Amino acid sequence: MKKTAKLAYILVVVGLTATLSSYFNQVGMQNFYYDLQFPPLVPPSIVFPAVWTLLYALMIVSAFIVSLKADSDNLKISNFWFLGQLLLHIVWSYAYFYLGAIGAAAIVILLLDYNVYKMISLFAKTDKTAAYLQYPYMVWVLFATYLNLAFVYYNGTFVF
Repeated sequence: MKKTAKLAYILVVVGLTATLSSYFNQVGMQNFYYDLQFPPLVPPSIVFPAVWTLLYALMIVSAFIVSLKADSDNLKISNFWFLGQLLLHIVWSYAYFYLGAIGAAAIVILLLDYNVYKMISLFAKTDKTAAYLQYPYMVWVLFATYLNLAFVYYNGTFVF
């Protein structure tokens, strides 16, 4: 696959993830989110778009590096985990914000934590820089895990 096609593929899958997640987040923000009891350390809403823009950009660069440097076998498994974390990110946004099922979302985000860790480990086998570029995402996802679990603690578990 040519460089341009690889980059286009990554841009499409990350862009689709960003678009769907943003939509689900906006629905939740309009419908119930501000009615919840907030735990400590919740950033102002204005922080999230800026952080996610940076994280998506790092994700794109990282995945592109791997797509160029990985051997065929590592590329397949790395792509599997990369797509898996994108899918889990969408599912988490859907469960948490669209459905308001913050308890179910807590389970999804724990799976996402593992998936991102596994993806970074696989990226590191191909290129250390590509793995390092995912560290801010891992930190943010772990912070989101804290927030999700804290929201469950402060508000009770909502499951469908």
